[in-house]
Amino acid sequence: MVKNFFKNHPIHKKIVPFFDYFFLVNPLSFLIYWIIVCIGIYFPLLSVDSSPLFLTDFNYKFTFLFLGLSMLVAIINLKKQAYYKNIFQNNITQFINMEYINKIMGILLFFSLFFLILVSWVNLILGLFLVGISFYLLNNKSKNSYLLFFVEFYIGMLLFINGYAYSITLVEYQFPSIENYLLLFSYIIFYVSIFMTFEILFDSNRAFVLKENKVFVLMVFLLCFCLGISIYLNDPLLSICICTSIPFFIYAVLRHMKKDFQRAFFYPLFLINFFTVTIFPILAIPCLVLFWVGKYYNWHRFDYHFPTFLVDND
Repeated sequence: MVKNFFKNHPIHKKIVPFFDYFFLVNPLSFLIYWIIVCIGIYFPLLSVDSSPLFLTDFNYKFTFLFLGLSMLVAIINLKKQAYYKNIFQNNITQFINMEYINKIMGILLFFSLFFLILVSWVNLILGLFLVGISFYLLNNKSKNSYLLFFVEFYIGMLLFINGYAYSITLVEYQFPSIENYLLLFSYIIFYVSIFMTFEILFDSNRAFVLKENKVFVLMVFLLCFCLGISIYLNDPLLSICICTSIPFFIYAVLRHMKKDFQRAFFYPLFLINFFTVTIFPILAIPCLVLFWVGKYYNWHRFDYHFPTFLVDND
């Protein structure tokens, strides 16, 4: 009875269309991008506190930073709609008037820059570089998956630097040492590992083939190397994230099954969100809201469950 209400009640047909424009900007990607910003904030904090946990003190700049960067990412996601259509199985554009897209992008750009300038001039300039270079790259007419990978890597780096630039104003932070660069390299490898898994699984222009297994073998070795670095340099966040994620990559390499590669994407992504929330517990609120609203929308609009921890044939 309860399930029937949540699935078949007529009220959902009235509610769901209000979410179309919101999900056009692919807000579920924020679950990755917010974590990258948090890691950028966490990086300088680690230099003054060996194990920062449950940081609940934040000011209006913290909120404005996330609002501004989220809006910039939303603009870039709208631009991606024109670059590579329908990376997922369903296309939201069939439900909305695409003539409004430019107006939506203009409004988002105005408010994003307004929020970032309230944080600092540095974050404003970094935000302009984020959206400007991304748009330049996405204006490329060739549908090159490697270009898309570079765009995602660039977005990740600029979001990290934005969080980093905000955080160094809060603590007495010294000039980066070789240890800092080694840790940064390790975080990059972990981020690239998750995104490469995403690319292999969801790129509609490339079939899933077992030769991709070679990429995962390399990633496993790199992740083991990065785990050693994180333990040696006493980084609790990265060490626990890699330690709990590596088994999924190893299992995928050994079994050569697509559903294991799906686990190597979904579960490490959940783990890094979970452990980052132990440092920034306030982040749990928007993440949980976004997760469940996303499930509700996709269930009623497209009749499939996403986001989910289930994989094929589970």
